[in-house]
Amino acid sequence: MKERILSGILMFIICVPFLLIGETVFKVGMCLLSLVALKEVFNLKKDKKFPILVYIISMILLLLIICLGIDIKVVSTILVAMFFLTVIYFEDNKFTTNEAFVLVTFITFLGVVFNYLINLYINEALYFLLLVFVCIFTDVFAYLTGMNIGKHKVTKISPKKSLEGFIGGLVMGTIITSTYYMICIGYAPFHRVLLCLFALSFACEIGDLFYSAIKRQAHIKDFSNLIPGHGGLLDRIDSLTIVTLVYIIIEGLI
Repeated sequence: MKERILSGILMFIICVPFLLIGETVFKVGMCLLSLVALKEVFNLKKDKKFPILVYIISMILLLLIICLGIDIKVVSTILVAMFFLTVIYFEDNKFTTNEAFVLVTFITFLGVVFNYLINLYINEALYFLLLVFVCIFTDVFAYLTGMNIGKHKVTKISPKKSLEGFIGGLVMGTIITSTYYMICIGYAPFHRVLLCLFALSFACEIGDLFYSAIKRQAHIKDFSNLIPGHGGLLDRIDSLTIVTLVYIIIEGLI
């Protein structure tokens, strides 16, 4: 517990400069974080080392999406590159078709999320903070509620997560972020804000469970040991990625 708190404080100290210094620093920081996340995706195949060309092209493609966004040319480039790598390494089983399609999915997913978060920070910083706060407060109150009164398991995917914790995180996450929205942003009607932030808080908890399912299938506890007490980067931003996708769908409502 102490290690988890100290690591959280350290992460906060490291992240603050990226939020305050400026757009360029923030963009560079997000690009670096995306590469760390991609490395943790490769770590899911802990018993296999991919050819160096697969790593290099994957990093280039991810940065391409983050910097340019998604369009038909970018998507075509990703698919052609993965088909190319699959053909090169197919015979000695160094890079299979299944691995190629899984990698395409992760690259596209992470690229879209990081690209959107960068643009959101640059153009609407208060909304960027809103998404971050949804994840922080939902996660914190789910943990505190579950630790103190949690008795009923919510799913087999993550046995430590309780129904009480799930509800506690959902309720408090919605209330606190709705309050932040009405004070700092306040454009939409309160009932619509409440509904949208309830949906985002729910997505936060589902996102956490989704990544837990990925880890269980890969037979790992954490994506890496990057952050003591917390695991890897994907263990920390798991909910944020799903929350961002849901926000993209509903952004016109709040």
